Amino acid sequence: MLIRKAEISDFAPLYKIGRATPELKVSEDIFMTEADFKFAIKNPKGLFLVALDGKKIVGFAYCAIEGADYACMLYDAVIPSYRGKGIGVRMLREKEKWLRKNGIKSVYALATNPKIISILGHLGYKKGKKLVWMEKRL
Repeated sequence: MLIRKAEISDFAPLYKIGRATPELKVSEDIFMTEADFKFAIKNPKGLFLVALDGKKIVGFAYCAIEGADYACMLYDAVIPSYRGKGIGVRMLREKEKWLRKNGIKSVYALATNPKIISILGHLGYKKGKKLVWMEKRL
């Protein structure tokens, strides 16, 4: 399994994985716009990783620096047939390494999936404030 920095040429398969991952949707049918996703891949204050099995893209992870010493773990997605193999954890650790190298002292992650919450807990993340997502269609 190879993990490398994503390139804009990876956009189509990465975006397809993102749209198919229910945990990434902020509401019933919204993931990210194509423009926002492309920005994330190119964001100089972010790290967008891709996981490959041979030439097949099987997952991605993205984090972004938000302040002088803190960042957010924004997206982690692995296609279902590759889950449970440590790919997401490897990408998370790569993101943490990159963030430390860039002077980040604190990181947060928003998680709703109980399995992800458990994995993050095992990796040293602690529960923070309880959030309630509020939404209104206009």
